[in-house]
Amino acid sequence: MKKMQLIKSNTKKSIMKEDRVIAHLDLDSFFASIEMRDNPELKDQPVIIGRKPPARGVVSTCSYEARKYGIKSAMPVSTAQRLCPKAIFVEPRIDYYNKVSKEIFSLVERYSVFMEKTGIDEAYLDLTGLIPLFHSYEDLAKEIKEQVYKNFKLTCSIGVSCSKVISKIASDRCKPDGILIIEKDKLNDFINFLPISAFPFIGKKSSESLKKLGIIYFKDLFQYDLGFLINKVGSFISYYYLKQFLHETSFQQNTTQKSYSTETTFDEDCKFSDELFNLISQMASELALRLRDDNYKASVITSKIRDEDFETYQKQITLSEPTFDDNVIANIAFENMENLLKSKVKGEKVRLIGIKLSGLVKDNSNLFDTNVKKDIAIKKVDELNKKFGKNIVQKGFVWRKKV
Repeated sequence: MKKMQLIKSNTKKSIMKEDRVIAHLDLDSFFASIEMRDNPELKDQPVIIGRKPPARGVVSTCSYEARKYGIKSAMPVSTAQRLCPKAIFVEPRIDYYNKVSKEIFSLVERYSVFMEKTGIDEAYLDLTGLIPLFHSYEDLAKEIKEQVYKNFKLTCSIGVSCSKVISKIASDRCKPDGILIIEKDKLNDFINFLPISAFPFIGKKSSESLKKLGIIYFKDLFQYDLGFLINKVGSFISYYYLKQFLHETSFQQNTTQKSYSTETTFDEDCKFSDELFNLISQMASELALRLRDDNYKASVITSKIRDEDFETYQKQITLSEPTFDDNVIANIAFENMENLLKSKVKGEKVRLIGIKLSGLVKDNSNLFDTNVKKDIAIKKVDELNKKFGKNIVQKGFVWRKKV
């Protein structure tokens, strides 16, 4: 296990004992790590989760070994193969990844006051007040990591601080398999010398614009007036200039499920093309399985894109009949995003794509429903995959692209 890092107070009384303590847990290269765990021959190999060329598609994720060749998520698989001809391509098993994720976070949740899952491989944990049960927050984070590895043979990285954004940055900076604790009275020292590109939502284009102004580190922002910076890079910069991110501590407590959502932020601004359909279909599968597991259907599908200028756009479609069908969700989400790009976005590149399912209704299908045979078939596939632990049956996607 990687050595823990601790940026802590020099005083005996740690502020972590008084203020909110929030951890961000991120499973390391989750999809690729599962494949390497299940197939030891893949260990230490450049593994890419995605369809092998000449099939079209994009990289879903890849192992750390593959990243050494410059391979990144959302990169066309053809480009990835050129960068690393010896790369091993593995078809994604989204249903199986969802199953493992659910088991891991069921275990992790026991160690938190509240847990907010933000994706298939990450979650925020409220650790406030748990010190009486553990010697320190470092020991608590270490215990969580050890239990995840003991039970699932997978590693994770954990960042701990007083806000969500800082804990997320901390987990990013200690990957893979690390722990980074940021005590509050050392917070300014930590953030002031962070590269501006390390902060969430500041993309490559914004970073380059700020760099031209001499803004390399967070502390450099304050050379300029806020109004000037907003004019140069956009209003989002006020979130950082006013240090609002330091106070983001609220948790979404899902006593009654109102929606399901997932997002993918790309390592670099990515050209939106037909090849992204495979990634969108994986995201749709993740959400559809969660619907079926909880016995819901969705009647509203919302697609979200964030462009290279950090502008966010959304398009919502209300269905005539609620659904939990992966294909329906994937096709509508993709079409929504295409329409947004044509009507709203100035360029061709996106920084983030997301899907949200809402308008939830309980699935009360019976043998007299119109689509019951199709619904039963979908659920039977889920049952087989859960029973045998892997995607023994895999669903295909039909792309109903308009011509």
